[in-house]
Amino acid sequence: GPGVEHDCPKLCWQACGSCYVKIASVELPCGHDAKNVPCYQARDPKSVKCRELVEVVVPGCRHLWKVACCDVAELRQDEGKFRKACGEACARTLKCGHDCQGTCSRCNFEGVETLDDGSKHVKCSKPCGKSFLCGHWCEDKCHSGAGASGAGTACGGCQKKCGSKC
Repeated sequence: GPGVEHDCPKLCWQACGSCYVKIASVELPCGHDAKNVPCYQARDPKSVKCRELVEVVVPGCRHLWKVACCDVAELRQDEGKFRKACGEACARTLKCGHDCQGTCSRCNFEGVETLDDGSKHVKCSKPCGKSFLCGHWCEDKCHSGAGASGAGTACGGCQKKCGSKC
């Protein structure tokens, strides 16, 4: 390719083989430049993997992801693999009112709770946190209840000691 020509550094009696002289900059078919590419690869720019980070949208979840340019085509061919690799925090609000603690990929592939929009999410693992009439909080693991005054599975009774004197 252009800019690859240089004097051979080997002695006349040495076998030619692949030339490892570094070429400062090689334009790749994707339009990015690769730096310090061995001469033998610079002669065939299609053989050089572009490591430039590019931003892509993960199908399904729509998260923005930075990946090496050379991996974009492979990820687009295997959408499931792409989505399984998305490690972004989900943080969607679940029916219980807590933010989802799962990652995008865990929710998409291991989700057990479905929201009204059809999205799947991992089960909530936060403490319930609903208040009792006495002012204390439900410390049980999150459940589908809405507390003492709402619908769903009600919180159990308050487990705190009374604190009043007889």
